[in-house]
Amino acid sequence: MQTSSGSLSPRTKFSSLKAFEVSLPKISEQEMLSDISTKLSSVDSRIFELLNSSRCFIDSFIDSYVVSQVRNNKADDYQDSRYGRIPEGWRIYELKDVCELIIDCKNRTPKFYDDGVPVIRTSNIREGKIVWDDMKFTDENDYKIWTARGEPQCGDVIITREAPIGEVCLVPQDTRLCMGQRMMLFRPNKAIVTSDFLRCACLSKFFQRQLLALANGSTVGHVRVGELKKAKVILPGLDLQRRLAEVFKELEKSHEILLEKSRSLTSVFEQIA
Repeated sequence: MQTSSGSLSPRTKFSSLKAFEVSLPKISEQEMLSDISTKLSSVDSRIFELLNSSRCFIDSFIDSYVVSQVRNNKADDYQDSRYGRIPEGWRIYELKDVCELIIDCKNRTPKFYDDGVPVIRTSNIREGKIVWDDMKFTDENDYKIWTARGEPQCGDVIITREAPIGEVCLVPQDTRLCMGQRMMLFRPNKAIVTSDFLRCACLSKFFQRQLLALANGSTVGHVRVGELKKAKVILPGLDLQRRLAEVFKELEKSHEILLEKSRSLTSVFEQIA
């Protein structure tokens, strides 16, 4: 019903507003819905707090572990490095020294088609995982051209170096991928680092702070190929890498559960509204 007037500041007359009809349930039902809404809002706020806490802990997992080990161990159990104290047995490497293959992407994107081989772009990597929404595809011919230096394999680590910088994911099993622009592929040397732990290390604050510094403090800046190869990762022995990577994945699973609960509550709120 059109009741407003005035071109610059549309308004509704009070006499017209009084004539509006609204549909209301019984008082008892209104009170019940209000009570449910209040309780759900409280739960949603708590879930939001937990989501923030879990995301922060995931982001600083390696850093937190290193600090806790240095604090809790005896002096003989840690060592000094140019980046601070680290637990005994851990080492700091440049990315290029822990990988058996490094591939920079081509400086352009292949042609897109309705189906074919997925083309992973910077927008398809978030929070350590591949985002399949809005995935583009290319054909076999362009795939061969774009992977002439090497086809992405299961366990390869892909890192974005521009817009945004520092997003990281693993190439999944039984998945063919073609890299788009502004990203690099790192194939771990399994004698030094596992795929899972390298992903974890590249998501750590220790690693991400380096990239941010190289990009002059801007997440939408860019990191040069040579600089990314020289970015540092901090690594323990392989056995501890495997154990910590499993803990890291469990933290991510818990975060996903919280996200799903938050989505479910949002859906309930929408239904009540």
